[in-house]
Amino acid sequence: MKMVAVEESSESSGEETPAENDESDEDPSTHKDAAHFFDDEAAVFLDSSEEVDSAHQRPSSRLSCTSNDGFSLPPGTDTDAAFTDFGDEAEDDSETEVLAKVSKRTGKARSLSHDWDMVDVDTKHKKVSGRKAAQLQAELPEITTAFASSSQSAPTTASASAPAHAPAPAPPTSITGPVGAPQVPALSVLAVGPNGWLMRSEIATIVKGRTTTLAALNTQSLDIRKIIDMAIKTGTLMMLVDSTSCPVNDELKHLASAALRTAAEDLGFAKHKDVLERLQFGDNETYMKPLVNYVSQRVGINRKDLKHHQISTVLSAFDFSSDPLSRSKAQQLVLNYTYHYATKAYITLTGFVSQTGEYDGKRPFEHEVLAKYIAAMFFGSHGYAGILANNKHVFVSSLASKPEELEIPKALVALSIAAIHAILSDFSRQCNENFPPKDVGNVWKSAMGLLENIERLNKPRFHNLMHKLYLSASGTLMLSGRGLSNEDIFNAVDWSALAEEVPSASSTSSSTLQTEDSSTTPST
Repeated sequence: MKMVAVEESSESSGEETPAENDESDEDPSTHKDAAHFFDDEAAVFLDSSEEVDSAHQRPSSRLSCTSNDGFSLPPGTDTDAAFTDFGDEAEDDSETEVLAKVSKRTGKARSLSHDWDMVDVDTKHKKVSGRKAAQLQAELPEITTAFASSSQSAPTTASASAPAHAPAPAPPTSITGPVGAPQVPALSVLAVGPNGWLMRSEIATIVKGRTTTLAALNTQSLDIRKIIDMAIKTGTLMMLVDSTSCPVNDELKHLASAALRTAAEDLGFAKHKDVLERLQFGDNETYMKPLVNYVSQRVGINRKDLKHHQISTVLSAFDFSSDPLSRSKAQQLVLNYTYHYATKAYITLTGFVSQTGEYDGKRPFEHEVLAKYIAAMFFGSHGYAGILANNKHVFVSSLASKPEELEIPKALVALSIAAIHAILSDFSRQCNENFPPKDVGNVWKSAMGLLENIERLNKPRFHNLMHKLYLSASGTLMLSGRGLSNEDIFNAVDWSALAEEVPSASSTSSSTLQTEDSSTTPST
C-alpha cells in the first residue's frame, strides 16, 4: 500500500509566537487568506490503491475519529471547517512510500487509535554477507539420481532431473516413471555411462557438504533395490552365523560389504564395470560407503532385541530377583566371566544332587542359561528364528563320521554369550544401556577364542558340546529334516500278531457268557 504523509509546517505548528500574540488584537477580518492555509495545518494520508470518490474531504470536528475514505487525521482545531482539496498533489505523490512512526522504546509502529486502520510498515530485509550466502548455498543438500535402465521405472524426485546422457544408437523409447514423474529415455542395460561404469550400477545419493548418503529406496533403480534387499537378508544371516567379523561393533560394516558383494554376484551383476566390480574398485566416498552404511544400519537395526527380549529368560535361569544379593552375584559373574560355566555339583546323604554354586572350569558353555537363551531367541517366535528356519544348512556337524548329529554354529553361541553378558551387567548396575555397548565386542571375541581352542584341542568333546546345545535349544524342532522313514513306521507295527486268525463275533460272545456263568456258580 502506497501512502503520502504531509507533515505540518513549522510556520503553522499550532503554537503562537510572541509576534503573533501582539497581533492577536487586530481585526480578524484582515486575515482574508487564512482559509487557504488549512491544507498545510493537518497531516493527510492518501491510499493510492483506492480511488478517491470526491476531490474534497468532509469536514470534521475533533470528536470525529474515523473516516469512510481511508485514513485521515482529525482537524488541528475546532474551527477547521474548510474543505481539504487533494487535487493534483494526490496524483503527483501517489508513488511516494510513507513509513509509519516507530516507537523508540518498543521498535513497533504506533497506533494512534484502536479504531483507526493500521498503517502498513515497510520492513527492510536484513542483508546477508556474501561469505554467509556462499556458506548457506554450500550446505544445501544435492540429490543425484541414478541412470534409468530398460528393466526398471526411472526414479526421479522433485528436486532432481534425469541426466542428459543417452546411448548413441537408435532413438530411445520413453518409459513411464512413478506417478507424477517426467518421461525419461530408456537406456540400454549394459550401456556405459560417462564415468566409465555401467549405467545400471548408478545409485541416487544425497550430497550435503562433504557427506554423501544414499537417497531413499524409491529413488533407486530396480536393479539396485534388488541388490540392497538381498544384501540385507544375507547380512542378517551372516551376523548370526559368520565368525569372520564381530557383529556387535564397527566390524558389522565388513559384514555389510561382504553381503553386498555376495548379493551382486548371486543376482548376475558381476560383468566388467558392473555393480560387483564397482563395489570393489569404485569410489569409496560416493559409491561404496553410502551403500555399506545403509545396509549395515538395516542389518543391525534389530540387534537391540538380543538383549531386551530375553532379560527375564536370563535372570530366571540364575534365579535372580530384584534384591541386593542377586545384583551382587550378577556382578561377580560378569567380573569373573563365569556365567556360562556349569556349576559344580555334589550328592547329599539323601541321594539328591545339589549345586555348590562354584563354577566348573572343565565345563565351559554348559550352563543352562545358554541353552535357554538360544531356544527362546533363535528357536522361538522372533524374526531371527524365521531366518534360521529358512537356512537350515547352517546347522552342520563338525565330525565327518557323524554328519547326522547337527551342531549350533560357533558365532551363534558367541553372540548369545555377548547378549547374556550385557543383560547381567545392566542388572548388576541397575541401568539400561543401549545394546550393543562398547565392551561387548571383546566378549564376543573371547567366546569365539574359547570355542576355537576347544575344537582344536579335542574335536570329539567340542562336537558333543555343540550337539548337546543343539538338542537342548531346538527341542522338538526337526531342523535337520531327520525323522522316521516309511520303513521305520511299518516296522513299528506287530504284523505277525495282526496275521493271526480273528475269532467270529458269535463264538466270542458265547465263550464270554460261559466264562461268566462258571465264575458265578458257587462251589459245593
